[in-house]
Amino acid sequence: MTKKDSPKRNQKEDVIDTYFLKGKEQIEAYSSLEIDILAIVVQVLPLKMVKSETTAVRQIVLVDRDLIPIMLSTWEQFATNEYETISTLQHTRPVILARRIKVSSYNGLSLSTRASTSLLINPNIPEALTLHSWSLENVQLLEDLKDKGPTATSTSPQKIMNISEMLASTNLNEVCDIQASISTVNPTQNFWYMACSNCKRTISREYGNLISCSHCLKQNPTAEPRCIIKVKLSDSTESISATLFGENAEKVFSHTAIEIMELCNEENVEAIEAYSKECEGKKFIFRVKSHHYAHDSEVQQTFNVISVFDIPIEI
Repeated sequence: MTKKDSPKRNQKEDVIDTYFLKGKEQIEAYSSLEIDILAIVVQVLPLKMVKSETTAVRQIVLVDRDLIPIMLSTWEQFATNEYETISTLQHTRPVILARRIKVSSYNGLSLSTRASTSLLINPNIPEALTLHSWSLENVQLLEDLKDKGPTATSTSPQKIMNISEMLASTNLNEVCDIQASISTVNPTQNFWYMACSNCKRTISREYGNLISCSHCLKQNPTAEPRCIIKVKLSDSTESISATLFGENAEKVFSHTAIEIMELCNEENVEAIEAYSKECEGKKFIFRVKSHHYAHDSEVQQTFNVISVFDIPIEI
């Protein structure tokens, strides 16, 4: 955890101690304290009623420049009064200064408002302006983080469903863990694309070249190959089609994006078919996120794999 330098108190601004928590040890160390945080709003989740439907709570996913998200639970008036402003500005990645926040270890690493908490949205202070400028330079990274969802960064699988259960319960943008085998890999698909090394979006440049990315506007990123694989995942109950990107695709393929790029450029069809065949039958725990979109007046559903875990060996 890093404590940022506090600006001196004057007539126009208060002393601000800003923190960002990034680990279980830090949560435990500060679990009895009220702290202040300065962070980017990545996602605002729907309002929930708890305690026999009498208390309102809304969770906000926050992140700093280390891209490690943490959940802030806003209660009662914060869940309703501040929601309209934050929700309206959500697409602009607002910076929030939350003062006198309670550190909580309930339900994982999280923060929570208290009666004495104050929330400032896009405060006019140098630290907030700097953080907001950074967010504008890294829009795609933050969008990818939002796309993964707040549970995507968990270090281990959560409740494991079978595919049939997932299909029956999956809501918009929900993340689920399934244990499945790769049953089919089409060897004629495109297994890689050239990407910006910063935001991972598609670009038209040669490998290794310095580029000026029109997506993330980062200075001097490079062009690098990124792996993409479309597979069919199956268990004893059902099958789904899913897409893997980056390191997850490389883990399944057991080859790097550079190796795959070189094979495809050489048009080594036999090797590509062999690599594809090697994938089939591999079994992992897949963290899958659903996406819904309208097509010909019907709602279609697709799945992206956002994490791949080895299946623990039972002793």
